[in-house]
Amino acid sequence: MTSTGEQREALERTARLLALGRRPRRRPADALVEDLEERGPARLEELLRSGPTGMLGDPRTQLALGAASLADLEAARELCKRGVPGDLREHLEELAGYFVTTAAARVHHRARIGSAPPRELEAVLLDLAAATEEPWRSFFRRAATAD
Repeated sequence: MTSTGEQREALERTARLLALGRRPRRRPADALVEDLEERGPARLEELLRSGPTGMLGDPRTQLALGAASLADLEAARELCKRGVPGDLREHLEELAGYFVTTAAARVHHRARIGSAPPRELEAVLLDLAAATEEPWRSFFRRAATAD
């Protein structure tokens, strides 16, 4: 016969082993975070210039520093949702634009655009902050904590 403590320990050990075998659920943003980590600091602005947000102009001025109007951010964000499946480059451009315009609305206009659950959005924004350098790092951090 085993003690309650031994049973609890065996259950915890089993739970840890099962957790190791489970694959974490991938978010759409994970592909963008991985791309930014692999390609370096200039990658985010490259994606923003060549994707739907390119219509806004310089990404730092318009998005990180807040020159874009809320209407412009909403329009660019909508364009970022119309991707062609299968084109990885276009998908990354749209993901970058989607999250950066959403973050810019939060930081510069105190507006929530989109229907992403706040906790999920905050987690993505913090992951993007960790994968970028200034001024984007602090921009994403501010967006993650904006109300």
